[in-house]
Amino acid sequence: EGMGSKWGLVHFTQIQEKVGDEKIEVAEIVNVGDSVWVKVVDVDIENQKIGLSMKYVDQKTGEDLDPFNVKHQKEKEREEAR
Repeated sequence: EGMGSKWGLVHFTQIQEKVGDEKIEVAEIVNVGDSVWVKVVDVDIENQKIGLSMKYVDQKTGEDLDPFNVKHQKEKEREEAR
């Protein structure tokens, strides 16, 4: 059984790759109602949630910048280790 059509929310940590300790200003990158390219990075069927990321997709072309999920998996492992 699928989840059907869903609206998505991108967590601020998944909007842009962070460099060092720089603070990401979301309003400088995206506005409410903007159309953006996203990648599904996590699926939680039980809670019917889908994890989305913009930072692994080229926002001009829609090209997947992490096709084998290597960067995302490393990031997820770092978060779980905290």
